[in-house]
Amino acid sequence: MKRLPRSLWLPILLLVAAIVAFAVVRWRGAREREQHRQQLLADVAAEVGKARPDGNELSQLRVRVQHQGDPATDRRLLLALVQIERARGHLHDAWERLKSVATAGDALTAEQHEGAVVLLGIHQHSGDRERAREAQSLAEAAFGSTHDPDDLLLAWTAAQRLANVVDRDRFAQELREQHAGSKEGRLVQTLVDIEHVDAGGLDALAEEFAVPPVELQLARAFKLLDGNQVVDAIRLLDQLVIDAPGVVDVRHFAAVAHWQYLQATGTPASERQSSWTHVQDHLHWCLANAPADDQRRQTWQRMLDSR
Repeated sequence: MKRLPRSLWLPILLLVAAIVAFAVVRWRGAREREQHRQQLLADVAAEVGKARPDGNELSQLRVRVQHQGDPATDRRLLLALVQIERARGHLHDAWERLKSVATAGDALTAEQHEGAVVLLGIHQHSGDRERAREAQSLAEAAFGSTHDPDDLLLAWTAAQRLANVVDRDRFAQELREQHAGSKEGRLVQTLVDIEHVDAGGLDALAEEFAVPPVELQLARAFKLLDGNQVVDAIRLLDQLVIDAPGVVDVRHFAAVAHWQYLQATGTPASERQSSWTHVQDHLHWCLANAPADDQRRQTWQRMLDSR
């Protein structure tokens, strides 16, 4: 075997050194890009997890995500973009971006979880029951892998809003038995024992959530009505109607609160018509959107016929 001429050694060594240097530079560049990407994803998670995300910050994060890479080929960036759109209130756009991956056979649990959150948000505003059913399915699938009480609470919430008693009770039992110490498990147990829980306990539990669940807020309104604090209940429920106009129980309790205010002897005559208008609006919505077998239908109709 012939040796290479000495005159070729130096060029070869220089070539090898150049290749190694190029590889090191690319490796360092890739590592820095990954570090930047991880920081971006952490920044997105921190902002969308706030009770009131900052709109300007969300817009800046959206630009950063789009400059970081192509969400169509990087599912981490796609999920971050969906979270931003959801936090901005663009729920339908968020779902259009996410649904093809969240419902695919290789969907990640984070994608299923986010899909359930987005779909419950759509249902919360529109009352679209099919979206709630899809949300329950995605949340249950995510819980099957994560065993995270947050996923199970999403499934329970969807079943509760659908009046799916069998699944609701099954999810509630799993939360109480497997995650009794979690805020999600304690929430469900609190709602079961609502007659024995005071308002202070509900307030303390609400503080554990970045955004208190609608069902917990309804429990707080129930306690206010039960304590004859009708004006405070109306204030809470009117805000819930803005935040969750598609949830039947929100409309029901809002109608009941305004009905009680209307019937109270001390209610000024000038406010009675306004209360009656609220009652009518909520009850007509309930009759048009609640499940056909909702046992409150006769009560709603009697309330409407009473005036």
